[in-house]
Amino acid sequence: MELSPVKLTKGIHVLHLFYRVDRLRWVQLPAGESAAALAKLERLCAANAAASHPRLTTYANVGGKSDLVFMLTAAELGQAGRMHRELESCFPPGTLAPVYSYLSVTELPEYITSEEDMKQTLVQQEKLEPGSDQFNKRLGEMRQRQEEYGHYRL
Repeated sequence: MELSPVKLTKGIHVLHLFYRVDRLRWVQLPAGESAAALAKLERLCAANAAASHPRLTTYANVGGKSDLVFMLTAAELGQAGRMHRELESCFPPGTLAPVYSYLSVTELPEYITSEEDMKQTLVQQEKLEPGSDQFNKRLGEMRQRQEEYGHYRL
């Protein structure tokens, strides 16, 4: 049975994954297996390196109960799930233990540039005359950029 995709009209899914590495198991891997795992992870990260989504970001955690943190962003929830499974398959069995995870959705911050702010920028910084063709063109570009920003932040 095929499930319907879960795609947001605004914003993107963000899957936060926290793992502990079993260092004893890691150092006991056969020769070359740890390097192969890291190479597989690098390929997965490179394949999911878009500016907003799909994106797989890696972090080394300092302190706390986890060693590694991964943040996966995807427009469609199933895509985030596939990336999650691909991520875990990069590591040999028993070397990676999940510590914590949560799913979130991006949201708009309270400091979004208003239409009035954009107009003031065009007049004061770019020295454009309100109502001129160049002013209207630049205002349209700024509106489009703000709309795209809002879409991917929600």
